[in-house]
Amino acid sequence: MRYSKCVIGRGVCAAIACLVLIPRPAPAGAEVVPVEVAIDGHSIAQITLIAKSRSSGIRFDSPGETIKLLPGDYRVEQVQLTDGHMLNPLSSHGHDWFRVTAEGPNELTVGAPLYPSVTTRRHGGFIQMEYDTVDGAGRSYVKPRDVGNDRPPPPTFTVSRGGEVVGSGSFEYG
Repeated sequence: MRYSKCVIGRGVCAAIACLVLIPRPAPAGAEVVPVEVAIDGHSIAQITLIAKSRSSGIRFDSPGETIKLLPGDYRVEQVQLTDGHMLNPLSSHGHDWFRVTAEGPNELTVGAPLYPSVTTRRHGGFIQMEYDTVDGAGRSYVKPRDVGNDRPPPPTFTVSRGGEVVGSGSFEYG
């Protein structure tokens, strides 16, 4: 879930189009062989990667512990986890490129486990705090809003100075 103290806008889930990878033919005499990429993460229902050289997407359904990719540069475009969390389409993961080499080893950190993350920013006399859910690579994940009584209570926080609590509160949905 994504919670924020300062509501700037409502969370928007966007459908992300997947393109089909059509490999380019290898230069004459050169053989391009897909290599194994280990996935450091789990519970991935679907992942889409974008190849930098081809500007095309490659989709894997329930990829398991490894995937096979041609050597090159890729970025994570879309992730759907088995518990409903998905890569936040509004986060700035678009420049998150990783390289796959023929020599290896190749590893991609993505998916569960997810971790809570709180960032703070000072704005004059106010402190803005934002709660987020991130994977091991720091990518932000959201989960579609729960409706009614199924919604868990928002996370709470306390602010201490010198071991003494000076304030507390909870994050608002938004």
